[in-house]
Amino acid sequence: PKNALLSTLLFLDQVFWLGRSGIYKKKERADLISKISLYCWMSSSVCTSLVEIGELGRLSASMKKLEKDLKGIDKHENDQYQAKVQKYNDRSLALVKASLDTVVADGLLQVAPKKNQSPCHRGFWVC
Repeated sequence: PKNALLSTLLFLDQVFWLGRSGIYKKKERADLISKISLYCWMSSSVCTSLVEIGELGRLSASMKKLEKDLKGIDKHENDQYQAKVQKYNDRSLALVKASLDTVVADGLLQVAPKKNQSPCHRGFWVC
């Protein structure tokens, strides 16, 4: 679902830019499509957050099992344990990013009915 939502976002975002450039003349429809594309982005970010939460849980259980296996040995010297810690840190950072993307999308959706988003706000998610 995440990739489908992102693909839909990228497609619908093209209509937004066509409307902003004046090529697509139906302003109300372009605004509606822009709002739908933001919902797709927010939904994709929520899906990413759920995937990352699941992976963090799986990694946590795996690390606890490895800790039991390494009883009596310094776990910080073990390469396998260090690799799992690194993966856990990477997944945690991805979760933070997905959560921030969700908050930004929600904020843009609250602004959307009142006025058009400036291009710098619309392009922020690409960075």
